[in-house]
Amino acid sequence: MTDSTLQNLREEGSPTKDQVIVCADGGANSLKNLNALLKRRNLAEIVPDFVVGDFDSDRSSHYFKELSNTQGSKAPVYVSRPSQDMNDFEKSLEFIRSRRFTRNEEGNGVDAQ
Repeated sequence: MTDSTLQNLREEGSPTKDQVIVCADGGANSLKNLNALLKRRNLAEIVPDFVVGDFDSDRSSHYFKELSNTQGSKAPVYVSRPSQDMNDFEKSLEFIRSRRFTRNEEGNGVDAQ
């Protein structure tokens, strides 16, 4: 992550409530690492709405549950896609294409239909 990317985060802020964050399971690990940098720079950490994949590389579920409790947001929904016919990024894209996303009644999370 470059300083210009961090500057954009400062100017534009964290993702808005209207945005949905979907990570592949390995991408959730990368987001966890990014959050460490954001925290050191006094920027808001990011909790994904959904994590999709076969979870062969996910090491972040406990971390995001704790972070969501601290922030008062909804914990990520973990969507298991064990098939090996696609990689986890492709599984995430397929999940996004096949759903309609709406903000939940509490306003602290997203539901997928």
